[in-house]
Amino acid sequence: IISRVRQRRVAERIQVTDQEVKNFLASDLGKLQMSEEFHLANILIPTPESASSDAVQAAAKQAEDLYRQLKQGADFGQMAIARSGSDTALEGGDMGWRKAAQLPPPFDRMLSEMPVGDVTPPVRT
Repeated sequence: IISRVRQRRVAERIQVTDQEVKNFLASDLGKLQMSEEFHLANILIPTPESASSDAVQAAAKQAEDLYRQLKQGADFGQMAIARSGSDTALEGGDMGWRKAAQLPPPFDRMLSEMPVGDVTPPVRT
């Protein structure tokens, strides 16, 4: 009861101005809090940094083949389990929820324009 009384008395004295709200929304923390969230999954085709151009081309071909199968309706989770080199492969590639502000710039723009449930073309990172 004492805690509730204190909260009410404090809450009565707090006034947040429109300018303070605008400042918060313009801040990095505000942008992070208000950014879109995406539930992401990935399929990783690993290539070593010192991979030959043939190995990179083979990985790109494999990624394009996977993309084509996914666009034709293949189950993403099963494809991730069978073919991904990611740490999340056994969970069907599930990476969980991420805020757009936490993603690298090419990904946040790409994802914000996609419909729910769609698959991006392969991206080399």
